[in-house]
Amino acid sequence: MKIVLKILRKFAVLYSNVKITATGLIAVTVIITLTGCSKDKDPEPVTLQSIVVTAQPAKKTYLVNEEFDPTGMEVTATYSDKTTTLVTTFDFTYDFDMAGTGLTVTITYEGKTAEVTGITVNAESGVLIRGTRWATRNVGMPGKFASYPHSRGMLYQFNRKKAYNSYSSTVEDWDSTIPTGTTWEAANDPCPAGWRVPSAMDINSLVFYTNSRWAELNDVWGRFFGESALIFLPAAGVRRGNDGFLNYGIPFNSYGFYWSNYSNLSLEGYYLGFNKDHVSSGESVNDAAFSVRCVADS
Repeated sequence: MKIVLKILRKFAVLYSNVKITATGLIAVTVIITLTGCSKDKDPEPVTLQSIVVTAQPAKKTYLVNEEFDPTGMEVTATYSDKTTTLVTTFDFTYDFDMAGTGLTVTITYEGKTAEVTGITVNAESGVLIRGTRWATRNVGMPGKFASYPHSRGMLYQFNRKKAYNSYSSTVEDWDSTIPTGTTWEAANDPCPAGWRVPSAMDINSLVFYTNSRWAELNDVWGRFFGESALIFLPAAGVRRGNDGFLNYGIPFNSYGFYWSNYSNLSLEGYYLGFNKDHVSSGESVNDAAFSVRCVADS
């Protein structure tokens, strides 16, 4: 008897033990092995294809040498499998060294870039108080102003350009050695170009010859100084010299200290200090880290 099996795919088929039973039924043992089918391929790796700025930052107007503030910005990444995700950490580069309009900030994430456009940068004109032009913001990172007049900015040891933050209790890379020198050298000045650390005379003009009042600006306590035009100095506290621990007063940020560019021979720098009740000047060992408020070079 002829037995026909229709094979729909490419198989090697071995027929064996074909028997006709007493009832006329056919018993067939069939062994089938695959010969032409390949193993399923590994899935293609998912790779980043692009990033795009899907929500613009809240702040798009800056002063010359001010730090870029990404608050409010959203960056979305698109992958090869068509999925998207919000990027929470990314790098950005910008040049706010000169005033201008239509400027851009470049966002970078894992080799892909996007841009924030429509940035305006204005010149920092400062506030003129008794013949000295004071910047309206503290120093942030070296060579940059902090983002807002109420921003605490960074803290600096006397005659050093290394910045320490003004929010965490401790820092890991603290330098407990005492800085030397009786003046703040130009090479170590953290102020942006065209600005400098104030002199002792500049500090005294605020302490002894201008009005000041304790106040809150955008949830940050500090003091307004000036006459018809005012500057606000945030109470950012101080990092103590031996270990860099941040002392900010109780309640939080209840006093501030600001360096001058002068130190005596005992390595004690001249500063402006204040709290809710008092404004004064004094001298402190140079290894402490204070705020810096710049004045114009001329």
